[in-house]
Amino acid sequence: MEATKSESPVISLKEKAYGCIKEDIICCKFPPGSVLSEKELVVRLGISRTPIREALNRLEQEGLVKIVPQRGVFVADITLKMTLELYQVREVLEPFIVRLATPLASEERLAEFRSEFGKMTEGAGKEAIISLDHQFHFFLAESCGNSFLAQLMANIRTHIDRTRVASSRDAESVRLGVEEHLAIIEAILERDAEQASRAMYGHVCRSRQAAF
Repeated sequence: MEATKSESPVISLKEKAYGCIKEDIICCKFPPGSVLSEKELVVRLGISRTPIREALNRLEQEGLVKIVPQRGVFVADITLKMTLELYQVREVLEPFIVRLATPLASEERLAEFRSEFGKMTEGAGKEAIISLDHQFHFFLAESCGNSFLAQLMANIRTHIDRTRVASSRDAESVRLGVEEHLAIIEAILERDAEQASRAMYGHVCRSRQAAF
């Protein structure tokens, strides 16, 4: 019992370091290609080097940072190749997830998303749009009944969110995105898996075109 108590603070500090650094990478507070200084992270987070190093090792496994011996830690670049590969995976994975989620997704939560997307206008801030988009796609992954798919989607969404923060979206793109999400929601509410899957595929394809 004592061992568990002594280990808990270390685990929580590692998770805190991981969460804070990851969030700042996704939000581009640490821009692609920038150097992450362990000394500066210690001061910034008020956490010792060991949890920070463990967090950085975990982030490297997720492809968010690159640790180069004798040189330092660098935030992973966002390349055209990486972005294309992300959308290739999304085009296959997300329509399938929606197909599985359609008979299972909470009607109450879907209605809430319909209301929240309906309130989105071209004046909405990028962070609010990305946050709602993330919540919706994560909700679908969690609702599909397959924990492996849900975990895979969570990993992919991290990179998707980062590319979206780094890119620009005009008012027309925002408007189309809202309409596409509402169409997906309506199809799921009608429990029409085929239509929901087609709507999601169209949304991902249009998002890929906007990204390039």
